[in-house]
Amino acid sequence: MQRCRMIPYDYQVAGSRLIIINIIFAIFDDMGVGKSKTLIDGVCELKTLDAIEAVLLVCPNSLKNNWGNPSTGQIAIHGWDELDHTIYVMHSGQKFPPVDTFDGPDMKWIVVNYESVWRNKQEAWLKSFMQRFRTAMTLDESQRIKNPSSSQSKGCIRLGQYAKRRYIMTGTPVTKNPLDFWAQFRFLDASITGHSYYNTFRIRYAKLVQQVVPNKAKARLTRWGKPQPKTHTIQVIGGYQNIPELLGKVGPYYRRVEKKDCLDLPDKVFMRREIEMNKEQVKAYQEMSDKLVTELEGVRIKAPIALTKILRLLQITCGYATQDGVAYNLGKSPKTEELMTVVEEHDGQLIIFYRENPERAFIEELLTNKKVSYMALHGGVKEAHRTEFQQDFQNTSQYKVALCNVAVGGIGLDLTAADLVLYHSNSHSLEHRWQSEDRAMRIGQSKKVTYMDFLATFVGGGMTMDHTVLKALELKVNLADLVVKNVDNLAAFFKGEI
Repeated sequence: MQRCRMIPYDYQVAGSRLIIINIIFAIFDDMGVGKSKTLIDGVCELKTLDAIEAVLLVCPNSLKNNWGNPSTGQIAIHGWDELDHTIYVMHSGQKFPPVDTFDGPDMKWIVVNYESVWRNKQEAWLKSFMQRFRTAMTLDESQRIKNPSSSQSKGCIRLGQYAKRRYIMTGTPVTKNPLDFWAQFRFLDASITGHSYYNTFRIRYAKLVQQVVPNKAKARLTRWGKPQPKTHTIQVIGGYQNIPELLGKVGPYYRRVEKKDCLDLPDKVFMRREIEMNKEQVKAYQEMSDKLVTELEGVRIKAPIALTKILRLLQITCGYATQDGVAYNLGKSPKTEELMTVVEEHDGQLIIFYRENPERAFIEELLTNKKVSYMALHGGVKEAHRTEFQQDFQNTSQYKVALCNVAVGGIGLDLTAADLVLYHSNSHSLEHRWQSEDRAMRIGQSKKVTYMDFLATFVGGGMTMDHTVLKALELKVNLADLVVKNVDNLAAFFKGEI
């Protein structure tokens, strides 16, 4: 591994070797320990050994840019310098190039999202690609195929048979029950569990009980002309069985490393999720950026000065914009939807920081709909109640999420029960960022903490004001000071060129 662009940790070296020596394998390492680098180093070594020519990487739509961005993506950061890398990110609605245009000695990377992989044109193109090039097919966040009846699960399993090697990666392989294993290991090889079909797998490892449920159809006749009965019987899962047997079967085919066992891993691990904006957001963002005005719900949203423009652009990336204290929505916020996916998949307690109240409303609505227990801390919570807030979160497992305004909840609280901190948005205040990071990383914290920023992008990964704010914070400056004191060409600044 001496040729790695960045020196790997010891557990990453061990994981890469498992990928090299195994044609099928699963990396179930914790979130934040660097599964992406483990995979990239492994497949780059396989390329130098002439074992593969290409990698087909299937991931959630929100992670396509995290992998495939030509300058900031994981492949660009960790791909070996001695190899020439060709990265092709597939998007729906595009015309796909002939597969022979990829001929050559370079390392070929195809990045596609789960929602597209099973569609006729995409699946046919990917099949022909893998028939032409020796390909390692990898599923990132493989729990996304846990539903055996979903089109994306079936599509991945179909395509997998054309791959020379198959790998899966996730920190949460089982999100609800042990039956989540079936589709993931079926993708790797049906012989691992011994069940090519989900029904036989379910019968073996679930305790099925009869349950009487009402018929939804009203006054419908059966094929013999008789009235439809009011109820019918279905089989539901009442528990699980033979789990040690199942774990014994899958055990040799996966590796799991937890953050607490990674002695050389920093106490703070930083990650990003880049999420494409919806059409309404893109339109509003471009109008606000170019014309300093956009129209939402019949109301003209204006930005007469630079700092107001920054604020409006940041609001739009979160799915709304305000005028005269009133918030106007831009449809469902993809950023908020992706944040909720991470919340549901995380086992422990976590903190969500946000900047403005309209964001809190979006997040609270989804938390309530998903039945996720949470506590909210914002300017409307009296000072006397904040100690109670801290105690309830720290000392009980009743609440999974501490939902905090970054300016209010980021100061003076100990929230070390959390090992994951999510930033739905960032304040442009450096103090707010530093203080909020310290809520989970304080005396009494025995775990390593992962910090994840959610950044809105244009289709294809174009950067937004979310990136500009985070870059300013990384440079340890307040964005407001940067605009006022150091930036002469505001047009270049807003386009991310400065």
